[in-house]
Amino acid sequence: MKRIRITPREVDENRTRDLLLKLNIIEDLKESPDVLKYLTIRSHINSFRSYFYNYKHLRSEFKHFHFLASDMDFWTNRFPKKSTLIAIESSLFNYVSISVAIIQYSRRYLKYLSGEHKQEFKALIEEKNQNISFQFLESLRNYVNHKKDIALFGRSEFGINRSIRTSIAMKSELLLMDRDHWTKNEIEFIKASGKWIEIEHIVHEYHLYFLKMQYKFRSLLWASNIELLRSLKNSIAEIIAECPGESLALVVRPLIVYQRHISFVTNSRSI
Repeated sequence: MKRIRITPREVDENRTRDLLLKLNIIEDLKESPDVLKYLTIRSHINSFRSYFYNYKHLRSEFKHFHFLASDMDFWTNRFPKKSTLIAIESSLFNYVSISVAIIQYSRRYLKYLSGEHKQEFKALIEEKNQNISFQFLESLRNYVNHKKDIALFGRSEFGINRSIRTSIAMKSELLLMDRDHWTKNEIEFIKASGKWIEIEHIVHEYHLYFLKMQYKFRSLLWASNIELLRSLKNSIAEIIAECPGESLALVVRPLIVYQRHISFVTNSRSI
């Protein structure tokens, strides 16, 4: 029987051909509709990073104010009280802006939800919209943006043993001077709040509901696309198994990241 001799050059050519074939398979998967849909959904989840950054920054500004305001000197002309409140106002504007943007952005992803899940999320949005204090907070975005004078005030109440209770508030009388800015319900809310509207408590309640709404939306997104995730996970596993060695390590690495994340999502108890 005649032996077929394979030269080193032919071996290299076969390896190169095999490598290129696997590269094409990997690139085809990366550009497939399933991967693009997965990455689109995941991009919405990543928007939480901006939200948490802005919320933590606002909370730190609140804490900084309370720390400074516990000193009697803060309430005299010797301390830059106005600059402290302006910093809070700026952080508040950024926080409300990113919150409203994410909620509006979420509406674009409703097409990725199944019918039942879509109605469930719409109910959460409707519940938020019925909370008048949340409406008021979201309307502050435009109010703060167009107001020339400072809109926030630092307040203190002095108790026994020189204790000080400090708060950040908006003056209802000043808010009502711009009636055209507010809806009828918001005007009623401002009137019912009395002379001052303490903003920190509203932000805290809004934050808790925002998290409830967005975490639910995230679980609904994954639950509506669970079969896609499982199929994609299997496809990635097959390709990784066919691409051992260091030659394709850098190319395969993104797929490994996808695989780990999808495994985490599909094993989560929240979906």
